[in-house]
Amino acid sequence: MECPKCGIQNTASSSTCVCCGSELGELLEPDEQRPEGPVLVAGYGLSSLWRRLGAAILDSLLLAALGVIIVIWAANRWSGSQPDGHLHVTGTPLLFTALSLIVIKTFYVWIMEAVFGATLGKAFVGIQVRRVTGEGPGFRAAFLRTLGRLLDFLPAFYLLGWIFAVLSMRRQRIGDRMAGTAVILRESILFSLAGVIFYLAALAAIGWQFYRQYRNMHSITVSIVTGAGGTIDSGAHGAQSGSAGLPAAPSNLKLQNFAFTDGSSGAPRATSVYKVGDDVNAKYELAGYGTNPQGNMAVAIRVTCTDPNGLALDRPWENTVAGESKGGGTPIRASYQIHLPPFAPSGIYKLNIHVQDNVGNAAGDFAPAFTVENPSPVLAAMKLEVRDFHFMHSKQGEPISPPEYHAGESVYYSFRLLGMQFRDDRVNLHIAYKLAGPDGSILLNKPDWESLNDVFAYHPANFFLVVNGYLDLPAETKPGTYTLQYQIADNNGNSSFTYEKTFEVK
Repeated sequence: MECPKCGIQNTASSSTCVCCGSELGELLEPDEQRPEGPVLVAGYGLSSLWRRLGAAILDSLLLAALGVIIVIWAANRWSGSQPDGHLHVTGTPLLFTALSLIVIKTFYVWIMEAVFGATLGKAFVGIQVRRVTGEGPGFRAAFLRTLGRLLDFLPAFYLLGWIFAVLSMRRQRIGDRMAGTAVILRESILFSLAGVIFYLAALAAIGWQFYRQYRNMHSITVSIVTGAGGTIDSGAHGAQSGSAGLPAAPSNLKLQNFAFTDGSSGAPRATSVYKVGDDVNAKYELAGYGTNPQGNMAVAIRVTCTDPNGLALDRPWENTVAGESKGGGTPIRASYQIHLPPFAPSGIYKLNIHVQDNVGNAAGDFAPAFTVENPSPVLAAMKLEVRDFHFMHSKQGEPISPPEYHAGESVYYSFRLLGMQFRDDRVNLHIAYKLAGPDGSILLNKPDWESLNDVFAYHPANFFLVVNGYLDLPAETKPGTYTLQYQIADNNGNSSFTYEKTFEVK
């Protein structure tokens, strides 16, 4: 018999609940176990499972949108923006995002249901969690209900919880039975209206973060981040195996069919001459690796691209191909890509490919070369400084001189920042700015406009960052000369300076 207070099933002979000790009253006949008409919990009607599903979908959409913000931040924090604008969402960024969402969802559901009896999704559709006695769940019951999701989710997508809810008179999933709660209809216009308002407000706040990333006033963009990557198609499968005591087939490593290619198409490139800003793509094959008597192989590959001065453009790209070989001397097919930053010097570059055959106990080094041309070389800076400041009429527009605008237009500009100091390949910059009007009054003051604390593996003496910004001029902007003033501090070098630039509003 089901306890009317906590919902726990008891034996037919029990007079009191084994869980809460409440009186069970007289036993009902079998045909009276489920009363006719709607089932009520402390006078409240039960929510349908479909309405609860709708609430879950709304909460999931909210958390998914938040997850996108987190993954963008994590990818920028640990991987950095790539030359094509894409972000690497693997490794640390992916793990951080997954763990963050688990923690956020747990506390979101627990705290919201403990305090309000409903998440934003539940409030949106007009349902609420209550104890079967009618009171609010409180922190203990809400925690047990949240903890029960670990079982309800099995084997996937809350299937077990859905089955328990369908078979329960009070539509209780496992978490509800553990906590003695049920989901009821909250027929209150004010309750539902509050849910809709706060849900849309949360969605708008997340959307605002997207907007800030897309078009943030005076946003800084680092356009020189290098990136290396590659893919392996080895023809191998299965787990690595073998014994050190068994003889291996001889190894005669060789690089074959090397070609610089045009992008992802894989077609050989007509020339090995590149310009700064290009992506260098290459493909090649490795043959002659050894295998043990079981036919297994293990080949480690490390590729480092170096400039004419021997500096690496990025950290080495590494991959190990291990497993059962297809035999017959099937070569390992590999590809590689590296971006050439705008400050890369002219000269001969090398792809230093090191191959270690761990089965055949052999190694090989190969160094295909290519040429880079930089028609506008940048001289190294001896101290922190700004160069090539340009005003424009659009984000990608041509420089204008003199810089003249009209009220209602947008002022776009860009400049290069050079001479910062590195500590363990990391820069630590802080930028503040002010906008002064024609009369000298401060119209905008952003003391904490932007901070950059990031790692750049490749930073030759002429390394620079590109800073882009813009201002929207209101329709009531008065004519005159306006001054942009930047206070730029290099925390690694303990140095700072002020830079000013003016433009006219007609």
